[in-house]
Amino acid sequence: MSEIQEFDATQDATSAEAAENTENVAAEAADENVDAAEAVAENVEAVETAAEEEEEKKPKRGRPRKTDAEKAKPIKRSRKKDWSALILTVDQDGAVDYNIADDFSQIAAINHKTFGLGVITKVLDETKIEVVFEENKKVLAQNWL
Repeated sequence: MSEIQEFDATQDATSAEAAENTENVAAEAADENVDAAEAVAENVEAVETAAEEEEEKKPKRGRPRKTDAEKAKPIKRSRKKDWSALILTVDQDGAVDYNIADDFSQIAAINHKTFGLGVITKVLDETKIEVVFEENKKVLAQNWL
């Protein structure tokens, strides 16, 4: 074999070896890219799940939606009947004059300068009472200041 032929054979072997190495490197890089892509997809999914969970924890803005039971209209009652029945249950002479700073949690009836005689039906909380007057029902403040 001549020197040129030996050189060509060596070149061919080297080229084949280099091509095989290139294919191996490319396959490894492809595997790494697939692994990296899978890791990125898992991270994206985890972030989306965390964002959804965080969104669920946040209070909704605006009014909460009513359930079907809440949407049902309450029974309309005549205020006159309520008033006439309630006024019989209290001592009208024992009614206390209304003052926003007073506590009415133990009192049954009040005299209001605008609405007149009222029967306390509920103590809603420390600062609010529900009172039925002859013409309407009101929520009034108590223990103010």
